[in-house]
Amino acid sequence: MKAFNEVCLMVRKPALEVMSYLRQTNYSFPVNRYVLYGVLGSGKTNILAHLIHFCFKQNWMIVHVPWPSLYIRFPREIVPSTYKEGRVDLPYYAVAWLQNFKIQNANLLQSLQPRIKNKYTWSIREVSEEGSLLTDMIEHGINRVKFSSDCVGAVLKEIKLLASDGTFRVLVAVDGVNAFFRPTTKLKRENRSPVSSDDISLVWNFRKMLKTDWKNGAVITSVDTLASPSDQRESHLPRYLLEKQGFELMDPFIPVCVDIYNLKEIHSCLDYYIDRRWIQEIGRASCRERV
Repeated sequence: MKAFNEVCLMVRKPALEVMSYLRQTNYSFPVNRYVLYGVLGSGKTNILAHLIHFCFKQNWMIVHVPWPSLYIRFPREIVPSTYKEGRVDLPYYAVAWLQNFKIQNANLLQSLQPRIKNKYTWSIREVSEEGSLLTDMIEHGINRVKFSSDCVGAVLKEIKLLASDGTFRVLVAVDGVNAFFRPTTKLKRENRSPVSSDDISLVWNFRKMLKTDWKNGAVITSVDTLASPSDQRESHLPRYLLEKQGFELMDPFIPVCVDIYNLKEIHSCLDYYIDRRWIQEIGRASCRERV
């Protein structure tokens, strides 16, 4: 994006396949779940970005978790949960996600002005009343960092309720979803004891979005070897990377294979680089010969 000062996506078969499924889906039934899989570097993240753009253009609400492995491997700030004893909050990542969600769905939040269906008490003086704007609760989580992780959980809960009531359709997109089910993390409590992924508030709340207890939406995820521990990267298949816990939660799902570039896609990519003068024109023939 920085090199060419623009964002371009190659239209590939896996993206078209999922788009076809989305167009034919009956959204009065529980959400369908899709899992993109393929070898490292095959283009799963770009396919997911294409599908996010497709749903965004259809006026869907986007719940995007770009790379949850960050929560597991690179913790920034760890504090005890204000909601449930034993869990830990990651306020830095919670605020970042709320800000991204607000920006990504700004037009829909402004036009529909969805209102929450439950009352949430944050402290003696801080309450989100039933019927108040969803954007107010998002702002509360951004401004009151202490409650940011709890606000993420409340926002996700309300999104499921609003989607099921037909207020809007929702796309849940997670890149490297197998990170949610890693048995170990790099997080430590104040007493230096390890924190499992089950005890991270953000992970717990985002996992709920993967369930089929709501409708009028879709869940599109990818599995990635880089999101698994370094000693568990022998296969790129969903059953292996999700492990028992993740596979049981996601099952049933629709697997979508993302292969490496075929010859036509390679030529298309090279032509784009030549058109943007990233590759010299004299190299067009030699490049084609090599591939």
